[in-house]
Amino acid sequence: MIECAAKGSIWIADLSLAITRIPACRRKGALSASIALAQGDRVLGNRKRQLPKCRAGQRGSIGISMNSSMHQAFFSLFRGVLEAAPDSTLVIDEAGRIIFANAATSRVLGWKTTDLIGSSVDSLLPERLRDHHRQLRGRFLSEPAIRAMGSARELVAQRADGTDLPVEISLNPIPAEDGIRVICVVRDISERKRLDRELRDLNANLERRVEERTLQLQAANQELEMLSYSIAHDLRAPLRAIHGFSTRLLDVDNGDRKDEARHFVDTIVSRTVQMSRMIDDYLNLLHVGRVTLESELVDMTALARDVLQEIEGSQSVVGDKVVLDELPSLVADRKLLRTLWLQILDNAFKFRAQDRPLRIAIAALKDVRGVHFTVRDNGVGFDADHAAKLFRPFERLNGQAYPGNGIGLCLVRRIAERLEGGVAIDGRVDEGATISFWLPHKPLI
Repeated sequence: MIECAAKGSIWIADLSLAITRIPACRRKGALSASIALAQGDRVLGNRKRQLPKCRAGQRGSIGISMNSSMHQAFFSLFRGVLEAAPDSTLVIDEAGRIIFANAATSRVLGWKTTDLIGSSVDSLLPERLRDHHRQLRGRFLSEPAIRAMGSARELVAQRADGTDLPVEISLNPIPAEDGIRVICVVRDISERKRLDRELRDLNANLERRVEERTLQLQAANQELEMLSYSIAHDLRAPLRAIHGFSTRLLDVDNGDRKDEARHFVDTIVSRTVQMSRMIDDYLNLLHVGRVTLESELVDMTALARDVLQEIEGSQSVVGDKVVLDELPSLVADRKLLRTLWLQILDNAFKFRAQDRPLRIAIAALKDVRGVHFTVRDNGVGFDADHAAKLFRPFERLNGQAYPGNGIGLCLVRRIAERLEGGVAIDGRVDEGATISFWLPHKPLI
């Protein structure tokens, strides 16, 4: 079959296997073409034929004779091209039978090529898709056309072991003397699909992290707002006291009122110390968000025990009992973890009940999110309805009855969030409190 692509050239298909474009010349209203078949530098045959007049796009027939050696050489060349293809390549007849399968088919689909010859191409699909595929194959043969790789939807093939394999295919129908042959190239796209999934997961994880960071930033902004208000309110109080007592001190007659003057001076000193501590606490809170993390494997049991020994030396009384379970080790910043334990355990000792010995239980539980740590005490407790206030800077539920500036649990929450974890607190008045915090598993890099 020949078709004029344009004046001066023709297309010739031979044996339904190879398509060759050759130059042609016009001679007295007719086309003359020289047709040659070669192998390497050796010309196997040469035919010169006179072709009838034609226009671009016109079809016609031409006969080309070949001897057996030419035919065999051409067939061997074509077969070698198909065998060298990196993708699974099949030749399928009009009935859907496989008449050729290259070596890559065994690697891609797991079938022996000898087992495929003569079998239906439908057998390379999962059972659930075979009826539909037969319909699609019938439609294709009724209007055969080249389908390039990736032009159709992604398909699913079935490996020899019965597992599914995502593939893309290209179809190239070629007419033969006894019907149509279809060259089908099957490409394994499982690796591409895996990379696509990883990319989608990466994007989803990135979006999640951006959302988390946005929420953290919003929370930090809200916290800074409250902190600014607290600073304006709480630091102003000691400043007013300093100003007032200093003014009164100027009016005191040191000869007659030395004791009163001493009282004023002591008050001024205590207020300045209070203000200095509040500023230090404020700076510590800001430091958590700016410090560069230094990750290392931390023995949480040893760290908690070390902090306990430090606190018990100054706050423990006879009868107190602390139960410390074996805690899992974690990869995190040791300094921040120490500060976290110090604030939590200091609270447990500080808010002890006066009518009973202190009891503290420290435990941990692993789950898919990481490790959950709990610190339970039998201290004075608090009203659970006001739990959220405990995480606000300089917020105190017990007024001035206990020492401190109300920054401890706010610092605990900031540290836990900086380490990509979280914190919660629960309790009841006069029944104690439970502080829980969780931290993620991280590999040591």
